Amino acid sequence: MAARNTEGNEAPPRTTSVRPVAWLALAVTVAAAAVFASLQATRGETPSRHPAAVTILYGRRTTVGGRPAVCSELVRQAGRWTCTRLRLNTGTLPVVTPPRYHGPCTHLRADAASPVWYCLGNDPVPLDGRPTGGTF
Repeated sequence: MAARNTEGNEAPPRTTSVRPVAWLALAVTVAAAAVFASLQATRGETPSRHPAAVTILYGRRTTVGGRPAVCSELVRQAGRWTCTRLRLNTGTLPVVTPPRYHGPCTHLRADAASPVWYCLGNDPVPLDGRPTGGTF
């Protein structure tokens, strides 16, 4: 049975036009290209998961086996400061020594971002099993 229009005449058969499908395909392609381009453009702005490179070391300059190093933690025992935390200065970075400490603290650590000693405590710290970098 053929379809009839409102006047009762037989309506021409319905055909699917290619134009809407082509426009849809073009729109999807343009959208996909835009998303891909935006992802590529922002890839360089993604924050790094790695910390910023260290350019200055803070602490007392020393050597370990003839190689440059930095002492960043000190313990005072029997009137002498002993280094308990060493870092090799393999890149021979500049070393900034915090001002000499005067006070009751017996356990100091150099701040990682400025030339300041922080007090970690006033109690004697056992040096058993801890690497030492010499006394000062």
